[in-house]
Amino acid sequence: MRDVAGKYLKILLLLCIVSVLVYVKRYQVTPYADRAKNKIVRTIIGWNILSDRYESKLRSWTKPDTSKLTIKIETPAGPAEIDVDDLIKDVKSSDIETRKAAIEHITDSNNPEILPALAECLNNSNPSVRLSAIRAISALAQKKITNAQILPELIYVLRDESADVRTESADAISNMKGADVIPLLIDMLGDENIAVQASVKTIMLKVIDKESMPYLIANLEDEKIGGDIAEIMSKINDPEAIPNICKFGFRNSAWEVRAKIARMMGYLNDTRAVPYLIEQLDDDDPYVRAAAVTSLGKLKDTSALIPLQKMLAREKVYRIQTEIFTVYRKLEKIKKKESESEK
Repeated sequence: MRDVAGKYLKILLLLCIVSVLVYVKRYQVTPYADRAKNKIVRTIIGWNILSDRYESKLRSWTKPDTSKLTIKIETPAGPAEIDVDDLIKDVKSSDIETRKAAIEHITDSNNPEILPALAECLNNSNPSVRLSAIRAISALAQKKITNAQILPELIYVLRDESADVRTESADAISNMKGADVIPLLIDMLGDENIAVQASVKTIMLKVIDKESMPYLIANLEDEKIGGDIAEIMSKINDPEAIPNICKFGFRNSAWEVRAKIARMMGYLNDTRAVPYLIEQLDDDDPYVRAAAVTSLGKLKDTSALIPLQKMLAREKVYRIQTEIFTVYRKLEKIKKKESESEK
């Protein structure tokens, strides 16, 4: 009997483990499942469900106590005080007009203490409620009323199933300019969701300035996001962007990143990239060498003629040999015209 009971107990335990793992999988796909359950599951299985690098920054505070918090609002009858809890209930209301009125009151309050309570609304299962909360946060951010603690929450919402929520979240983050934003956004560039990556790139172009450049440069050698970082840097109005992309980006161990940067240089029309591209003619990867040759042809700098001639003598890949020959002839014609014009 004991053997039979032991077998049934093992089967029951196995079913429990499978149920937990199924829930974990479901949580990763549906991030707006009840996050309280998530904490229970973490305790049971003893490992972190979210594998994202930025996950440790999420949920950094406990549920805010707003029971005694009030804000002043303007009413037709004059100034009045309203409980924050009541406003948050209105934000969660199923009635759209009630939600709009609540957002207006929150925006007019100019009170940063309400931000953590709004961040809690981002966990709501109703996308309309999440959207209303983000709009309120964004409106306050435009008035420079922000709280660095809610940044991870807003960035996490970039994964939302609702396109409207993702868009509003991106706008809200764009309004929260500051050094705290950049590291979190850089982490999100490595997200597996292509839509999230696109949103993060758009946000970064809005919030990044010259003071943010060291954060970007430090990640140019990252195998996963180095190419995206280089792309963002190339669109920033910074005279040192191109040299920094070449100097640090070509050190990346991933050939895909080096090839992307080499191709990029051909379209940026900046001849300061020429010495770095010439160095890439000796790259171990044929795709990087090919991209460097093509970009040198687009930059039309005749100083590449001798390096290309030397490369042609040692290159063994036929397709690259053909490209070298084509670019060499193109640069040779340019040099001939320059010589004729000098006469």
